[in-house]
Amino acid sequence: MDTSKDTQMALYVSRVKLKREMARALSCIKPAAKRALAAEWRETYSEMFYKELIRCAKNKEVAATISEWDLDSFDKQRKQ
Repeated sequence: MDTSKDTQMALYVSRVKLKREMARALSCIKPAAKRALAAEWRETYSEMFYKELIRCAKNKEVAATISEWDLDSFDKQRKQ
């Protein structure tokens, strides 16, 4: 197995999850919806990823930036 390829794939999957969940967080308007989403995250993801999701979702600017990521060119943009 190619460790570099495995790492790249794991990072990509993590970014996809983060992007998708931040879009979901931004769509929650009512406090009850936000609490339900947080409860779902707690059940679905590891404690570390759950805490990261909560941290990002609390900052609307960060959540919006993440939800707009262009993942196909993410690494290309970072190298420039």
